[in-house]
Amino acid sequence: MEGNTVIVDILGDGIDMNGLAIDSVAKFKVTYTDGVDGVELFRDQFYFAAEGAETPAFIGTPVRDGYTFAGWKPVVEQSVSGDVVYEATWTANTYTVTFDVSGGQMDEKSMEFTFDQPMTQLPVPVRPGYTFAGWIDRMGNVYTNETIYQVADDLFLIAVWNVNTYTITLDANGGELSIL
Repeated sequence: MEGNTVIVDILGDGIDMNGLAIDSVAKFKVTYTDGVDGVELFRDQFYFAAEGAETPAFIGTPVRDGYTFAGWKPVVEQSVSGDVVYEATWTANTYTVTFDVSGGQMDEKSMEFTFDQPMTQLPVPVRPGYTFAGWIDRMGNVYTNETIYQVADDLFLIAVWNVNTYTITLDANGGELSIL
């Protein structure tokens, strides 16, 4: 037959001309990622699996400072049905901040703050003869209502005070003044 090409399979199904096996089962890519932009908490894990195969499990335990691993989004399917990316989800931890008022007074002895959130509503103690200057930790780091809580643990804050200064003006009202 002139001009026609006829292919005859003399090697059998699943074998190429070099004698190598041809994988004719479709493979899908399963990816696990940390779900955090700009920071690599763990390397993405990639797996290839046939449709209907059991979904490969993530190897290890996802960990992130200040957070608790909350699962994967979407929820990991029992079996593979196509390409999929599972993204780790996280819940910010809450930590206790204990206050040392350094001779001052206030009702709050401690408060709860959430990791990666501003420390709004820090209490303001009072102390006669002093002006409250703010809060510091044991290392001297300053904490304000705008401070983003970045300590993956409980915290101890110490009140800082400035001594009030007063100016006393005496008027002898035409007489003499003697200071002893």
